[in-house]
Amino acid sequence: MLHVDQSPHACELQSNGLRLSFDFSPGDRWQHRLDVLSGNEWRRVITSVEGLPDEPHPPSPAFQDLRLERIDPETAEVQLFGQSGQRVYSAAVRFDGS
Repeated sequence: MLHVDQSPHACELQSNGLRLSFDFSPGDRWQHRLDVLSGNEWRRVITSVEGLPDEPHPPSPAFQDLRLERIDPETAEVQLFGQSGQRVYSAAVRFDGS
């Protein structure tokens, strides 16, 4: 079963031992992370790393806008958009709870 929790500064999707989280960090960026359930504890797999506008290749995309769309009760899509310097970033992540 897909569980979605959203507020103006956070968005979390969770199902079947996976948790995808987005948090609006100080400044103007959405930081994202992926956790997996290991026994009774969540284990961090990956976390985005904030870059600087003058970096030629920032470590993580600069996402400034997040939109959540519920496709159906078991599927949701997170759409991310942003800009840093002359670069424009976008991504769509579909989370299927089944």
